[in-house]
This record gives sequence, C-alpha cells and structure tokens, in this order.
Amino acid sequence: MSSTQAATRPARTGRLRHIVTVLSTAGFGVLLLLSDLLDPVGDGTAENLLSAATSNSGALTTSSLLLLFSSVLLIPATVAIVRLTPARGAAFANAGAVLLVMGALGHAMAATFYLVVAALPGTGLSEPDLAGVVQYLNEAPSLAVSFLFIVSFGFGLLLAFIGLKRAGVVPLWVLGAVIAAFLMEMAAPGGQAIAAVKQSLGVVAFGYLAYAMSRDPEPTQPE
Repeated sequence: MSSTQAATRPARTGRLRHIVTVLSTAGFGVLLLLSDLLDPVGDGTAENLLSAATSNSGALTTSSLLLLFSSVLLIPATVAIVRLTPARGAAFANAGAVLLVMGALGHAMAATFYLVVAALPGTGLSEPDLAGVVQYLNEAPSLAVSFLFIVSFGFGLLLAFIGLKRAGVVPLWVLGAVIAAFLMEMAAPGGQAIAAVKQSLGVVAFGYLAYAMSRDPEPTQPE
C-alpha cells in the first residue's frame, strides 16, 4: 500500500463517520416526531395500553420501533455535541451528554415495554387476565426506574443546548426552541397536540445542529 493510499483511508473514514453523525443527528428528531404522531397509547394508562394492544397493535408496534431506532441515533448525536464543545460550554454539554445517554436508554426501555405489551394479545389470555397483566406491568415498581431515565432526556437536552449556545454552535433562537419544548414537557406532558408541537421543536433544534455540523467537515477535537 502506497503512502498516498494510507493517508486517504483515514480521511475517507473520517468523512464517512461525519456524514453518519450528521444524518443521525437530523434523523433522531424526525423519528421521535413520527413515533409520537403514531403513538396510540396517549397518556400511558393501563386502559390505553390495553386498548392500543388489542385494537391498534400495528400502530403501537411501529411507534415503538421508531422510538427504539431514535434512541440509537441519539448516541452519535450526543458524541457530536461533546466534540463541538471542547472549551466554552463544555461543562453544560458534558452534563447534558450524560443525561442524554440516560434518556436514550430510557427511550429504549419504554419502546421495549410497549413492544412486549403489543405482543400480549397473542398469548391467548382472556380479556380480564390480559387487563390484569397490563395493569401489573404498568405499575410494577421494578419497572419504575425507567421513568428516571426517560425524565433525564429533557434535562439533558436543555443542558446540552445551553452548552452549544455558549460554544457558539447554535444561535439563541434554537436554544429558545429547546427551552420552549422543555417547558411544555414540564407543564403539560400529555396530549397529542402538545406532543406534536414539542417534538416539532425538537426536529428544528436537531435539524439546525445537523446543519451546523455539516458546515464543519472536521469537528473540533478536544485537546
């Protein structure tokens, strides 16, 4: 292998990695929005879960898979956030990154739970037994820990974009969109319309972040 070929391979690998990261960052927000739009569960009560599993299992499965895939895309997006904030804003971004990874795990746990619920009608259980199982799973203390991981996503998103704003990666209006989405989540977490607006703001924020990353083919490396 010539020295030219040896030098070209890392450059190609770096470009490919960068393209994948940009697409993952933009795709995360889109998949999360689509997951919310297709979600038939609503506020997540046992009754809604049972109704979705028995009468709309296709939408429940699709929504859950989209949520699961979005949690995977959040990881490279989080790595990019850390790389884009090597100095100013690093403390906020690093703290946000930890919470975002926890949030990705929480989303994956929630998606897996919904997939399990979607499969329950195929077990042959009677409707009262099925309702009892769903009620138990929805209130099981051992599964409640996933709630902490899910909640960490919103706080991680807020801290990460504060760090990005301090680093000059995103403008104030993008941070404003994230703050608005965060306040909507805290004030009124339920409701299809609220969820759609909230996730749309997320698409805008992550879309702009992907755009900012695409303008810089070689993200700043921390020393």
